[in-house]
Amino acid sequence: MNIWAEKTARLAQTQDYLDRLQEIYPVIPGARQVPEKVLAEIRKAFDSGDRLGLLDILLDQEKFPYEESYKKFLKDDRSAIKRNPKTVERICNYLFELGREGIIAGVTAPKAPNQTRGNQFRKWAGENFR
Repeated sequence: MNIWAEKTARLAQTQDYLDRLQEIYPVIPGARQVPEKVLAEIRKAFDSGDRLGLLDILLDQEKFPYEESYKKFLKDDRSAIKRNPKTVERICNYLFELGREGIIAGVTAPKAPNQTRGNQFRKWAGENFR
């Protein structure tokens, strides 16, 4: 094990490792911003049972309401929706199981902390070791 890995392991086992780590990588939860007009369109499509309309709206959002393996494919090739009725039916059935508020919670969910790390270490190091 290299010296830095050893120091990190020792710090994690004996001191305030997580508190120190949070200084570098703060966890700042916050919902994604989805325009009220889009949320109203989602509600309208859901309430009217417009399955394909709902799917179409959701494919345009930054975050799909749940982790769906085929979302990117359907988003990139909208004609695939008509060619894959069983897949679309499965997805739409699940969306309606989630319910209207579950869908909205999904599209407005904050990014996972591991997706927001980016240059946080570089920024922290630059501010603390000039």
